[in-house]
Amino acid sequence: MNRTLLILSSFLLVLAFTISCIPPAPVLTPDEMRKIQTRSVDLPKEKVWSAVLEMLTTNGYSIAQMDINNGMVITDWKTIPKNIAQVVLLNTNTTVEIKMTIIVKSLSASKTSITLSLGGRTTNVYGGYGSFIVDPSNYDKVFSRIGERLGVVFPPLAPARPKPEKIDIEEERY
Repeated sequence: MNRTLLILSSFLLVLAFTISCIPPAPVLTPDEMRKIQTRSVDLPKEKVWSAVLEMLTTNGYSIAQMDINNGMVITDWKTIPKNIAQVVLLNTNTTVEIKMTIIVKSLSASKTSITLSLGGRTTNVYGGYGSFIVDPSNYDKVFSRIGERLGVVFPPLAPARPKPEKIDIEEERY
């Protein structure tokens, strides 16, 4: 009994420490989120459309729906690798998946907008599931990958996560 209690309390202590070390994603207003989800580029729609499709297929996304006339592509759910924090928090029986919807719209003959929507969900082997809000910095990563194919640099717009406080061990000694 004491041994089980000791193991359980040790696990909870490690879990609490791990959670406290992960800074939360910034909370954004709807207007801030819209700005992060859309970029414009001085290129024709056809070139941007090709770059979007290339980025998706190169990064392992399979396309669930595609409408060339309306410039919309929706991917299937893609399993993403878990980092160590996710393994600790979600356990090994949970899968994290991402889905993208991208709309490429012609603003003029030589200007195009790209609107991106990311969805996230978790599933586990017991049939449970959940959804989560994707960290805004992931939008910058996707736009960066599209920009690489277009020869364009999209400036990052997502606010940075707050850095965890560093504790100086020397100062904490008494």
